[in-house]
Amino acid sequence: MGIKFKFFEAGDGDSILISTKKGTNLLIDAGFGKNYRYVIDKEVVKLKKLDLVVLTHMDKDHICGLIEMVKNHKESRKKIKELWFNSMRSVRARQNKNVNIGYGNAKLFDKLLEKHKIPVKDDIFLKDKFDKKKYIINNEIELTLLSPLEIDLENLEREEPKNQKAEFCNNIEAKNISYKRTVKNNKLLSDIDIDSTIFGKDSELANMSSIAFILKYGNKQFLFLGDANIETVNKSLNNLNYSKSNRLKVEFVKLSHHGSKNNINSDFLDIVETSKFISLTEGKSKNNNHPNKETFALILNHKNRAKNIEFIFNYKDLVRKKISKKEEERYSLENNGLYSFRAYNKSILNYERGEDYDREDA
Repeated sequence: MGIKFKFFEAGDGDSILISTKKGTNLLIDAGFGKNYRYVIDKEVVKLKKLDLVVLTHMDKDHICGLIEMVKNHKESRKKIKELWFNSMRSVRARQNKNVNIGYGNAKLFDKLLEKHKIPVKDDIFLKDKFDKKKYIINNEIELTLLSPLEIDLENLEREEPKNQKAEFCNNIEAKNISYKRTVKNNKLLSDIDIDSTIFGKDSELANMSSIAFILKYGNKQFLFLGDANIETVNKSLNNLNYSKSNRLKVEFVKLSHHGSKNNINSDFLDIVETSKFISLTEGKSKNNNHPNKETFALILNHKNRAKNIEFIFNYKDLVRKKISKKEEERYSLENNGLYSFRAYNKSILNYERGEDYDREDA
């Protein structure tokens, strides 16, 4: 193993552990409290250290697991060397009953980090669309920041609800962390009208505050989008001189906002070149149908798509509920075998010295 990416089953949330052969470890988000306690911590306790923990933003499906970690898992929190969190000292989340924003939880997390003396960087943002920031982790991993912008954090702060109490967001009673809700029915890829579908319209302040970055390891690059606004990402990529004629080549894209159609557009696909798109979610949220089928259709219909596209899911049961084998076969036939795609489950990807990961499904 040169570098390994482990995508945890975190319900409808995100949690990713990145480890290198030399022992560098990064944890990005931690899902809900149950996910951390019963799934993620089992891996964290095996590590000698966590060189960096990134809380992309304060939505419950990203922050609650980290609250569980810092509050209740002493040995694991002691492993943290640095934590990125644009904290409530400078950022506030707005009160919106229709959006799962954990503003009280962000305040609580801030207090927990201070109480347990966790080293925190709370200035992980770009001053404007012309700003550039890179971070080097242990002289082997380079992170290039794409989001958020300072103005988005300021907008979030202005919307802070007054006198809002911090509340512990986790309700952890059972080891069974599966949800009873079912995956919603999906239309066929062939039924989706790309031209009449609106993409990239997410303007939720919490998502606008999400940390997104390019991870570079050796000669390989990977794109982690958190729940970031796609226009912010596009502008940052343009600022780094990526364009239609000079595309960013990455091994995979961790799709923004669990594969939402509101966090992707054609402009992004013009700039980024890859054949692998990763969707992290159980797909059972009561508020959405992530990953949206329209996202896959947009990728497949893009004129500069790779010849052989892979859609990777971290939940095995979701694969065929979203994309059938017949749809894969039909797409290949309609394109005379020149273009194809496949959807499959895999929770661990390994990359070795210029070699691609083992293609065998998990």
